[in-house]
Amino acid sequence: ATAADPNVTQSGGKYRQTLKKFDQTEGLDRSFTSLVFEIQHRLELVAHVHRVRLERWLRKLHEPEHNETWKRNRNNHARLMLACLKMGR
Repeated sequence: ATAADPNVTQSGGKYRQTLKKFDQTEGLDRSFTSLVFEIQHRLELVAHVHRVRLERWLRKLHEPEHNETWKRNRNNHARLMLACLKMGR
């Protein structure tokens, strides 16, 4: 196979796309981990009833996910939880 062979360039392109998508989802996971760390750090300041609810949400959001869009939504939910905690709501 030569460099002009379309099969070689297509498979290389697919590999790069897959690798790029993997890097993006890894970044989403790292971002989620740091958000969870901040949320857990603030849970001690919340009343018991609200803490239990937040812990259950975190447990649900921690379920394994492979879809990139759902990971973004998961991170958005975590950001919203953190913002509410910061505002005292």
